[in-house]
Amino acid sequence: MTTARKPGRDQVAALAGVAAPLALTTILIPFRASLPNTDAALALILAVVAVAAAGHRALRPEARHTR
Repeated sequence: MTTARKPGRDQVAALAGVAAPLALTTILIPFRASLPNTDAALALILAVVAVAAAGHRALRPEARHTR
């Protein structure tokens, strides 16, 4: 018997980190002539930062400090 696992927050963030810039690039293609490159780059950076902010980064057990 196998049980389906829900994707974790990190897995969803990793997938979105790849998919969001690709989707945004596809959306921006028609505007290449009128949109400055710096604006397109800023939009891509904002997409990556938004996904990174949504992700969760846990400490490894050996990196935790116990007192």
